[in-house]
Amino acid sequence: MKIKIYSILISLVVIPLFAIGQALGLLIGKIFSSINFFYVGGSLFTELAPYLISGAVAGGISGFVVIKFYKKYILNFAMIIPSFLTLVILYYVFTQIGIEGWSFKRVQDLAQQITTIVMYYYILKESEDFI
Repeated sequence: MKIKIYSILISLVVIPLFAIGQALGLLIGKIFSSINFFYVGGSLFTELAPYLISGAVAGGISGFVVIKFYKKYILNFAMIIPSFLTLVILYYVFTQIGIEGWSFKRVQDLAQQITTIVMYYYILKESEDFI
């Protein structure tokens, strides 16, 4: 029981780490796209790549911090708060899509959030490879 509660509480660290990681990743992604590093797939991938990088960096940083600070976590309980946060953000994005209609900015937001939670889950699931 104690490990379950700690797993939920340690995931509180994820909220500021998602924000810091997304800002840092967006900066790195913008630098890469400004030098046309991602011009492999045309302008769509060039415009979407900074947001994918941002999500990957945010999920990677937060997952890495969780496995370094707390080695005995239960994956399902460590995913409760980040999953809830992601659902709230996705609700906001889809609400904006309902108001404004589909735009590329909303596709970027969706890609960023989905990449963040997928990378966070992957890091926690495969934690033996990252320690």
